[in-house]
Amino acid sequence: MKEMARKGVQVLYLTATLLPSEEAAFHEAVGVPEREMFTLRDRTVRPNIAYAVVGYERKEEDEEVRRLVEEKLDQHPEPRQVIVYCRKVEQAKRLAAVLGCSVYYRAVGDQKKKKGILRRLTGQTERVFTATNALGVGIDAPTIRAVIHVGVPKELKQYS
Repeated sequence: MKEMARKGVQVLYLTATLLPSEEAAFHEAVGVPEREMFTLRDRTVRPNIAYAVVGYERKEEDEEVRRLVEEKLDQHPEPRQVIVYCRKVEQAKRLAAVLGCSVYYRAVGDQKKKKGILRRLTGQTERVFTATNALGVGIDAPTIRAVIHVGVPKELKQYS
C-alpha cells in the first residue's frame, strides 16, 4: 500500500470497523498523510444485523453453543453458514469436535491446508466453522448469516 501511495496511485480504502482513535495508525500503515485522504463516515446501523447476548454456565458451554448453532442453521437454510469464534485454540478445537465441523486457527497447518479450509468456507461446502480471530475480521463469504462469539472478545474490532 505504501508503495502505491508513493507512486501516486489513487486508492480507495473501505472499512466498517476503523475507530476514529485508530485513524492515525491507519494513515501511517498505508503511507498516506491525513491531509491527503478524504474520509467519509456514515451511519453503521444496519437493520439486517442483530446482536444478542446469551448467558450460560461455563460447564454448559458445549451444549449451549450446539443449541445456538442448530437454531441459527434452522433460521438460515442451506447454503447459509455459521461461524463460531473462540478466544482460544483449545476451545475452537473442542467446539469443532462437538459440532462436527472444521476449525481454523493460526497454526492449523501450512498455507495449503489453510487455503483448503478457506475454500470450504467461501465455497459453501461446509455450513459451520469454528475459528479464532486468526480467520480474520470481515471474512468475505456472502452466505454467512450468523457469527457467534463464545466468550467475550478482547477487542471490539474482533466483533466484526
